[in-house]
Amino acid sequence: MLEVINRYCHGYVAVPVIVACRAHGLFELLEQQGVLGFAALVERLHANDGHFRVALNVLESLGWLERDAGDAYRLTHQGALHARVPDDVLALLALPFDDYLRGGVPGDDCSLSAWFERSLRGWDAHDALLADLLDGLLVPSLLLALRAPDGRDAQLGPAVLASLPEPARGEVSDYFTRRGWLEADGDAEAPALSAAGSMLWARMFNAATVLSYRPMFGRIGELIFGTDGSVRAATGDGDESHVDRTLNVQGSGFGHQKYFGDLEAILVSIFDTEDFDAQPAYVVDMGCGDGTLLKHIYTVITTRTRRGWALDTHPLQLIGVDFNRKSLEETTRTLADIPHLTLWGDIGDPRQLLADLEAAGVDDPDRILHVRTFLDHERPFREPRGEAMAVAVSGTTVHVAADGRALPEAAVNLGLAEHLHRWAGILGAHGLIVLEVHSLPPAVVRDNLDSESLHYDAFHAFSGQLLVEATTFLDAAAAAGLFQQASSWRKYPRSLPFARITLSRLEKRDYRIRQVSEADLPALLRLEAACWPDGGGFDSSAIFRLDASRRDAALPCAPK
Repeated sequence: MLEVINRYCHGYVAVPVIVACRAHGLFELLEQQGVLGFAALVERLHANDGHFRVALNVLESLGWLERDAGDAYRLTHQGALHARVPDDVLALLALPFDDYLRGGVPGDDCSLSAWFERSLRGWDAHDALLADLLDGLLVPSLLLALRAPDGRDAQLGPAVLASLPEPARGEVSDYFTRRGWLEADGDAEAPALSAAGSMLWARMFNAATVLSYRPMFGRIGELIFGTDGSVRAATGDGDESHVDRTLNVQGSGFGHQKYFGDLEAILVSIFDTEDFDAQPAYVVDMGCGDGTLLKHIYTVITTRTRRGWALDTHPLQLIGVDFNRKSLEETTRTLADIPHLTLWGDIGDPRQLLADLEAAGVDDPDRILHVRTFLDHERPFREPRGEAMAVAVSGTTVHVAADGRALPEAAVNLGLAEHLHRWAGILGAHGLIVLEVHSLPPAVVRDNLDSESLHYDAFHAFSGQLLVEATTFLDAAAAAGLFQQASSWRKYPRSLPFARITLSRLEKRDYRIRQVSEADLPALLRLEAACWPDGGGFDSSAIFRLDASRRDAALPCAPK
């Protein structure tokens, strides 16, 4: 059932992109021209090159487009399916599902019956995947509207269904029954979910994060082809106009909990010893949100480690740091019964965090364990200073500025290395535990379409977040002098041949590893001569051929 939910989420992203690209002539142009280079497409369609590249990645991931080595695109036979996407389907993005379910929509607009019938017919698409994609604009929004406001009561569905006013009750019950999600012979006064319906219901909050970008996908055409840059602009009171941040935080928290088990194991390895003086006295969570992770960390330490029995003599203080002051207020409430401190802080300014910690009496970095989850990709982009820590590029990762233009991948990767280098400057002996989400090449996404990758990469890139591939993240960390503790490193999914998410405990070392540059040649040639006095080593051209053929080769080790 999770695969079905992922396809629904893909549709929530892909269908608006398809409709926008069709309206602006992409498919017609490729049908006429056969093959066109990216630059020509941007010019002919007056597209914003950054957001347009994200859109093309979505279509390539679906198998509707192919991109060649020369950066030219052609339509595949699957791409002809664009003609079967209904023109009016984006009306579902504007439909007030909450009002519909509670009888608050007046007149003829209070019925979803016509949409349900189209869904039950497979949208007349005659293609199972496309039918699921189109259902993505209907089913997740409907199911989330049926849940409790915080989305956490998985038993609430049938009771809510029975209490709906007409016509919603009859229409939704009929639709669910015909989809096989309600027991056909169940009690009409207390409808029961089928096994499939229960699985769908229990996991549907996985869709909350992508649905939180409803304002953005409702205006995706403006984002890809517009000029005013207002889609991602902040409102006058500082709120974000492109995302429902409350729903986003709830959905993210729901989805992230499954990774906390391995994080717990790292915590136990640190705190379950009797050498209490060598353990951290503080745990600092940058991007603490509502403080849930910090509370979970405290519970693990107090219930599963020997340190938990010695808090009277070796106390532990939790420190929540966040850019959002409302989040700090929530953290204060969450940690009300636990020793804690809250600080305003910016992921992009670790030096200021260190100063603020010192001002609060936390003046020994070697007593601090830093943690953070899924935050580094939200750092603001800074033009790199060009320090000697270059990181390889994949050629498939897309990063977008607020005005829609593409950011150079090399600059983003170098910026990440410099960002992590700034963090390395404030880390002490206990390092940093970090969970991070990563991007994937479109070809990998296409080969694993039932995973969450397509919609994850798309909404992160469209909203200006700086995802990089997992190998790039580790390369950037190494360039900053930070290295993962091998015994603690994990990647997810565990059993598939790609890394969507990684868990690392990063530790400082007194050297850095980076890509080779021309300036390194004299030192490398001296090293070759010392190792191969009889002339058996590489010459300069061979060193650069090796570096070009393998991104992990010819990486010089430099003192910090």
